[in-house]
Amino acid sequence: MMARTRKNNRKVNMYSQTRLVLRKTHDFVDALIAKILGGKTLGELSEECLDKMSILENIDSFAYAKKSHFQHLEIPAMYAKQSLKTADMKAYQDSLILTFIKQNIKPAAKILEIGGGQSRVIQLLHENYSFWNLDKLEGAGFGPKRPYDAHGHVLVQDYLGAFSPELEDHSFDFIYSISTIEHLPHDEETLTRCLADMNRLLAPGGVCLHCVDALLKPDKLEVHPLVPKVLSENRTARTNLCFDTLSKDPDLWSLPFYAYYTRYFHLTKKRLKPFGKPITINVYWEQDET
Repeated sequence: MMARTRKNNRKVNMYSQTRLVLRKTHDFVDALIAKILGGKTLGELSEECLDKMSILENIDSFAYAKKSHFQHLEIPAMYAKQSLKTADMKAYQDSLILTFIKQNIKPAAKILEIGGGQSRVIQLLHENYSFWNLDKLEGAGFGPKRPYDAHGHVLVQDYLGAFSPELEDHSFDFIYSISTIEHLPHDEETLTRCLADMNRLLAPGGVCLHCVDALLKPDKLEVHPLVPKVLSENRTARTNLCFDTLSKDPDLWSLPFYAYYTRYFHLTKKRLKPFGKPITINVYWEQDET
């Protein structure tokens, strides 16, 4: 039995290391292409801005991803050499969540990431916070499909909306997700259960921030139905789903040509223009103090 356990642990470690090597390879290639294409890197944009905006105090300005946001965010080293012409959605989303936590969440606070996989945010911040990751590990959005070395956090292999007994009621100061909400089923029962589960887990005064992938088409915005449901049912919820505002904003940041064709084209089999602009919608809400 012990020999089998050691063998399984070696497999888990090998799997984690393989994914890490692949991620670093992608980062290196992206940085190289960014240098070839020219322009300032994300790290340079951030370093040049000395008067950074508070995300929470300007939450309406951060309702969706904008080019100008990068100068106000702390950019992790893995993305610092990328540019607006090469960065994937997660370069923006990880930076936003990382910056929000450092600006607003007190050290040692209890934080839950939903669908984090081998979370980049947790790897960067686990020494200062108590992290939990709720993920069934089914590989959605290029995520892991098997257990990994959960160093520095607690992994709970379950679904959002399943009311896992491993997650205590009203125990989390901050709940967030990165490119996860759009993978949830669309039926009303699932939406209701997922929202109820998050509200169950949030501590009094706790907050949620979710970075949701959406598609801006020539004539409409396509976003997961959980987002408008939150807006209609929670008076503290903040985001912006106005098609006219999004489509006419020159500062809107969408997935660049390079990132789309190197990461998603083989899945969508559609050219970028008819497919629509992949963008990030940020959804924020608070739990009542009582």
